[in-house]
Amino acid sequence: MDSITFYNKKTMTKNQFSLVAFLLVLFVFIGCGKDAKDTIDEASQALECTEQVQKFDNKNEANPTRPCTEIVADIDDIEKTCSAFLSDAVKDEFAELRSQCEGS
Repeated sequence: MDSITFYNKKTMTKNQFSLVAFLLVLFVFIGCGKDAKDTIDEASQALECTEQVQKFDNKNEANPTRPCTEIVADIDDIEKTCSAFLSDAVKDEFAELRSQCEGS
């Protein structure tokens, strides 16, 4: 094997290694980017749920004589979209309000 052939093989091997390394780094960044996007989406949804619960509380404080049908409908909507983000305290509050409405 002459020195040119050896040099070309060595260069090709370096180029192949560089390409594989580049692709590996690219896939890692794509994967991390997706994880970051998922985390941001989840945080955004949690914030929206917090706002929904706050609006619900504000409605009830502003109108203490709200009909139970409206209260239960609001609770159902919040639980449908936000159940994963509700604290135990909020879930307990919703259960108490629901039981008060069923008792009336």
